[in-house]
Amino acid sequence: GSGGTDVGNPEDSPKPTPTPAQQESRQRIRRVQNELIRTIEKLPGDVRFNIITFNHEVHAMSKNLVLASARRKREAIQYVRKFNAQGETWTDHALREAFGAANLKAIFLLSDGAPRRDNKLLDTIPILRWVREANRFRRIRVNTVGFEQAGRKLRVFMRSLAVQNNGQYIELR
Repeated sequence: GSGGTDVGNPEDSPKPTPTPAQQESRQRIRRVQNELIRTIEKLPGDVRFNIITFNHEVHAMSKNLVLASARRKREAIQYVRKFNAQGETWTDHALREAFGAANLKAIFLLSDGAPRRDNKLLDTIPILRWVREANRFRRIRVNTVGFEQAGRKLRVFMRSLAVQNNGQYIELR
C-alpha cells in the first residue's frame, strides 16, 4: 500500500482480456485445426502426407512425406493441436516449402488470414504466378480452406489458388 511495486505469484495476477480481434483469430485457428484433424483422421493408411504450419515462421512436422499409419496420424494430430495463431501469415514461404516435397500429388492449404509480412498485406498476384510456374509440369492439385471473416482478399486469393491448380476452395463461415 505504500505505492511500491508488488512482487508476488504471477499466477495470482489477472490475465489480460483478449481483444475482439484476438478472440476471433483464436477461434478461426481452432476451427482450422479441427478441420485438419478431421482430415488427418480420414486419411487412408497408404497415403503419404506432411503438415507444414506457418505464421512468421515455417515449420514442417517431418522432413519428408510420411505414411498415414495410426502412429503417424496421432503424431500429426498432436502437432496440429500445439500450433497457436501468432505473428504474420507467410503463405508464400509455406507454399515454397510444400512444393519442395518429392512425389507430391496434392496440397491442402488452410489459412485463417491473408498473406502478410512486415505488418502489411502482400500482393497475392506474385504468389499465384510463382505457384503456377512451380506447378506447370508437376500438376499438383492445390485445395484451399479459408474464412469468410478473414476478409475479401483472403477469399479471392484462396479461391484463385485452388481454381488455377485444379483444386477446390472451401469457405468456412
